[in-house]
This record gives sequence, C-alpha cells and structure tokens, in this order.
Amino acid sequence: MSVFVKDLSLTLPQFELVFFRTVITTLVFLPVLVSTKQTFFPKGKRLLIFRGLAGFGGVSCLFYGNAHLPLAVVALLNWCSLLFVILISYFFLNEKLRPTSLLWALVAAFGLALLVSPESFQRSTSILHAPLPLFAVGISLLGALFSSLAVTAVRAATARFGASLIIFYFSIISAIVAAPLAAAQWIWPHGTEWMELLAMGLLGSAAQFAMTQGYRHAPAGLVSTMGLMTAVFSS
Repeated sequence: MSVFVKDLSLTLPQFELVFFRTVITTLVFLPVLVSTKQTFFPKGKRLLIFRGLAGFGGVSCLFYGNAHLPLAVVALLNWCSLLFVILISYFFLNEKLRPTSLLWALVAAFGLALLVSPESFQRSTSILHAPLPLFAVGISLLGALFSSLAVTAVRAATARFGASLIIFYFSIISAIVAAPLAAAQWIWPHGTEWMELLAMGLLGSAAQFAMTQGYRHAPAGLVSTMGLMTAVFSS
C-alpha cells in the first residue's frame, strides 16, 4: 500500500489519497455487514468512533510521511508506535509489561533517535546524503501516536465487536472527515492512477483485516512488533 501511496503522492493531494483509501475499504466491508445482518449502531459504539478518529489521524500522518520520507524510514518511525502501545496497553488494558520488552523498546527508541538525527544520519549512511526533514519526521511520529491509540482501541473492541464492524467504523469515519479536506484540493486521477488507487485501497483493506484479527488473538504489545517487518517489505 505504501508503495502506491508514495507514487500517487507525486500527482494527487494527500487527503484525496486518504479519502480513496478509506472509501474503498468502506465499500469492501459494507456488503459483509449487510449480508451478516450486523447492527450499524451497537452499544458501546463510542469506542468504535474513537478508533475511527485515531485511525484517521494515523493514516493521514502516514501518508504525509510516505510523500516526504523514504518508505523504510517511514515504516520505522510509524512502528515506534510499539513504544506507545506497550505503555498504553499496560495502563488501559492491564496487559503485563515485561522488563525485557521495555528494555528492548528503549533500545529501539535510541536507534530511531540516531536515525532521525541529521548529523549522525549524514555521517553514518551512504544511501542518502541529506538530513531527514524534521517536520516530516515529527508528523510521522505523531502518526505513530495516533496508530498506537487506534490499535489499543482495536484490542479493546475485539472483545465486543466483529472485525468487519471495527474496520467499517474506521473507514466510514475517516472517509467522512477526509471528504471536505480532499474536496478543497481535488485533482481528478487519470490513466493508471485509477488502478493504483484501487490497489492501494484493496491492499489497505486486507492489511486492516489481518491487523484486526491479530489483535483479537494476541496481546497488543506482541502483535505490534510484527509490524516492524513493514520496514523490510518497504525496502
């Protein structure tokens, strides 16, 4: 998904990409909810709404980072949400916080600090010869915080709601919030951009479903570490 976002961001505005990403997911999961006769307004829907708003913030920051930073760097920055998830799940979900997990999370945070430091980055890498734009780094880290709030909400919601309903709330709320922002800078896609937008939306939908199912069956702190593979795939 991130590869398509990176390519499309050269010609299409950020919030238009967010809109297409979430609208496609909405259209994918709406028939599932209708066919299984699930209620669209269940008790406890505030948790779903919170997950949707946090998810919108996370996706928006992620897409901004993809447009302005190398994909592998964005993946690493976004998955420092692991640090937030471990702490948030400890305080709000009462999940155990293992000392070894905290230790290696701090080591990872130190590594990220070295990565985003312009001075150390210029001295230590031959791949890029320019410092990372710190504003884009900050937006990506903000996205990591949003993502950690979203996945913690997912972990709590899976005990009460099905995966399809959780994803649907995320996508429909994000699409509604993104719509006026996208309309303000709308550029009609053309040619192969339509196919790339469709691929972006379908891949994002598959990722959302897999992530939600992961948080249903395993602790949030454990599942979040699997996302570190995103940096490998992005590279």
